[in-house]
Amino acid sequence: MTQWTHLVDACPIAPELWPAGAGSGYRIRYHDDGRISSGSLFLPSPDRAPASMPLLTWAHCFVGLDHHNAPSLRGLPGIELKFLSRWLAAGFAIAAADYKGLDGCGLNPFPGARQIASDIIAICPAARELDERIEKTVVAAGFCQGGVAALHTSHPGPELNYKGAIALAPPDYLSYFSMVTRDAELPADAFILALLAGVRISDERFHPEEFLTRKGAELLEAITPLSVPEMRQLLTPYTVGDLGAQRLTLRKPVAAALSHCQRIPSVTAKSLLVCTVGADPLAPRTAAQHYCEELTRRGAEVTHRSYTTGGHMDILNLAAADAIDWAVERAV
Repeated sequence: MTQWTHLVDACPIAPELWPAGAGSGYRIRYHDDGRISSGSLFLPSPDRAPASMPLLTWAHCFVGLDHHNAPSLRGLPGIELKFLSRWLAAGFAIAAADYKGLDGCGLNPFPGARQIASDIIAICPAARELDERIEKTVVAAGFCQGGVAALHTSHPGPELNYKGAIALAPPDYLSYFSMVTRDAELPADAFILALLAGVRISDERFHPEEFLTRKGAELLEAITPLSVPEMRQLLTPYTVGDLGAQRLTLRKPVAAALSHCQRIPSVTAKSLLVCTVGADPLAPRTAAQHYCEELTRRGAEVTHRSYTTGGHMDILNLAAADAIDWAVERAV
């Protein structure tokens, strides 16, 4: 084995946190834009592992703001593990970055698309150093928060052979947060406080406690170590008005952060697959069409798959076969 330059260290992940069909799983730490970050690496079982393997770098959905929710320690969401097991069966190795904040460095700047795009590329050379069977060939894919990040992922240079990106249900953040904060009587969505925390992390001039109610400010601090299910449970008794978060997207720092996140950089993948499902208020088909049209105008090869039945979480099952076929075709 050559001397590591990207990888810092690696240790086994408990098998109960592996996707089905994995032969091994590791928590790795690696150099990432001036910090030491962390993530997971899963390899196919020995009877399925080819002599060389393309790499899927996975951008997971939002799971929390700090290191208590690191997927490399706590595990990825079960529905994502099922999705990833199908990639292992197709002969891919899988890297899943923890993201800034989840890796123990500060807090996660949710939605943070460009930061995540950088993180999911930074893990790839480290994964290759751990197992030399992993090829330079890389496909990026992500779901929800990670889906937008996949659209922002640019070519990493000659060290990797980047084949393109798959975005599963990439959100239209501006329309979603406009919808869920339009009325003070609406139930408080857990993502509202996650958004306020994320914008505050990204913009030190933003002080949401100045307009939140006392209870809203207390809850904003309380969510820091919580997982998304724990956030939802905490907020169950409250409305948008209880938080003081009504019409949130009219506040300039929030609108600017969301618009920045959805503004895809000029340098991104040249081949992309965008997958959406019909009844999805977080990632409506119209938003995906806008992404596709913008990317096509820039000369990218863009494929849009829209599934007529199912909800937001169903996209991982509905699109799995199409996503793998698309990736295999490009990875050959």
